[in-house]
Amino acid sequence: GEAAGEAASDCIVLLTGSKMSMAATEVRFAHPAIHADASIGAGGGVAATGTAKLEASECYFHHLSRGLALADESAAVIRGCIFTDLAVGAFKVHEEFTGSMKLIDNIASADPWVDGERPSNLEEEGNEFCDDE
Repeated sequence: GEAAGEAASDCIVLLTGSKMSMAATEVRFAHPAIHADASIGAGGGVAATGTAKLEASECYFHHLSRGLALADESAAVIRGCIFTDLAVGAFKVHEEFTGSMKLIDNIASADPWVDGERPSNLEEEGNEFCDDE
């Protein structure tokens, strides 16, 4: 579907049943992905689909089209991460997203939501997001 097509060019792709924990990790392309197809979000950091689960803490996401994309029943807990130099925004949730997302103490240098879509089941605490990029 749409999510799978976008994820094909992301740095990390998590599929149904996969789980990943990452800490103090830099997520970016060797060459800035600002030239990626930002209209569909190609060139992102992490994509999670199906029932994939992601935990990221103190990571640095930069020079990507977007930092994180979630679809289906995937779940993410993002804590203390920095999102900067992103072409279309820090986070994207697809229309069919029914999973969960928790954002705690993160910083984004641009509007965090691709297409302005915030998930209804979002939990937020202590984030600093601005839209002046």
